Amino acid sequence: MFSFSSILERSALPLFLFLCALFLLLLLSFAFALPAMSRLDIAGTILEAGDVRSRVKDLHGEVRKLEAARDALLLPMRDPLYLALRKDKEAFPSPLLFLEQLGDISRRIAEDEDAIHVDTLEYDAEEGVLVLEGMVHRVGPSSMTILAQFLDAVTKLPSVASVTLPAFTRQQDPDGSFSSPFSVTLTFRATSSSTL
Repeated sequence: MFSFSSILERSALPLFLFLCALFLLLLLSFAFALPAMSRLDIAGTILEAGDVRSRVKDLHGEVRKLEAARDALLLPMRDPLYLALRKDKEAFPSPLLFLEQLGDISRRIAEDEDAIHVDTLEYDAEEGVLVLEGMVHRVGPSSMTILAQFLDAVTKLPSVASVTLPAFTRQQDPDGSFSSPFSVTLTFRATSSSTL
């Protein structure tokens, strides 16, 4: 029977040669094979494995910068030009909101909801001037009185600075009813907000 020491003596040289060959193969693969296999071709740029992490970090930084630039274009809430335009817009009241107020006034004054009819509306946002043209009709001979009450109520609105009153006339229509046409120029008071 073989002793343990004799087994070690016989296997020491083959084991040593095997370990040397393994070390040499690992050294050669580390020097030549692994770098060739661990290189990455990204968009025409060859990167080593160690450089990939820094490249990913750089790309994330570029993406964040581009997203910030995109958000600045899409959401210009802090852009000085946007703020200036918004301030100019809010300096005068909204003509649509003003029309709603005119409708409320006409319903209060005349029994017929369509007695005070606005045909055309021209709004100059830069000057804050609104030109209304229309007619008071279907109220009988009191059309001029209704028109006067309507314009008096419009003049008292807090957003109206001045009103150019029309010529108060009453005309008889072919069907025998009376109407009073009007053309009114309203100048709005500049405010710090768009509320009327």
